[in-house]
Amino acid sequence: MTDLISLDLPHNSLEGALQSEVGHLENLEILNLSNNLLMVLSYELGNLSNLKLLDVSGNSYSEADLNRIRSSLPTSAVIKTE
Repeated sequence: MTDLISLDLPHNSLEGALQSEVGHLENLEILNLSNNLLMVLSYELGNLSNLKLLDVSGNSYSEADLNRIRSSLPTSAVIKTE
């Protein structure tokens, strides 16, 4: 699955924390996790060096989690929070 470019998981009732293994999808460019029940964003998401879009809108994560991930992602990555 390392060749995966887009992972679209909105409205899937994902709860708690996203599995850290998602951070190993090195070719991922788009990750849509919108409108789930995520309370924790794994810091491994910051390893997604090819990410262009991260949509975490509609979840209840902490700003600290998001800031840690944001600081590791490419500066060109778009992060949707609302």
